[in-house]
Amino acid sequence: MLASVVETLAKELVGTKGHHFPDGPYVEFSGKLSSLSNDELTKKCNELMQEKIAKSCAISVSEIESDESNKKCRIVQIESLPGVPCGGTHLSNLNQLKSVTIRKINSSKGNTRIGYAFL
Repeated sequence: MLASVVETLAKELVGTKGHHFPDGPYVEFSGKLSSLSNDELTKKCNELMQEKIAKSCAISVSEIESDESNKKCRIVQIESLPGVPCGGTHLSNLNQLKSVTIRKINSSKGNTRIGYAFL
C-alpha cells in the first residue's frame, strides 16, 4: 500500500524492495524525492493510507508463473492497486490495521527509504 501511494504522489520514486517486519519496516524506492517536501509527502501519504484502511480494502494473494525461471511467484494485491511479488504473510483486509504512518524518509545514493509504523 505504501509503495502505491508514494508512487501516485511522487512520480519520481519507484518502489524496488521492502522490509515489512516489526523491527523497522520500510519500503525502498529508486529516485530522490523532489516534487514534494518530506513533510508534505508524509502528511499526504498518511491521509491516503488511512482512507484505504477505512474503506476496508480486500487483499488477495495469487500465484503466477515467472517468465525467467518457470517457477511460481506469489502476487499480493490490494483491490485496484497494482499487484506486487511477495512471499510473506499477509492480512486478508486492510481493516485488520488500525493505522499505518510514515516514521522517517531518508535519501542516499539516488535511493529513498521510507520507514513506517503500523498498528
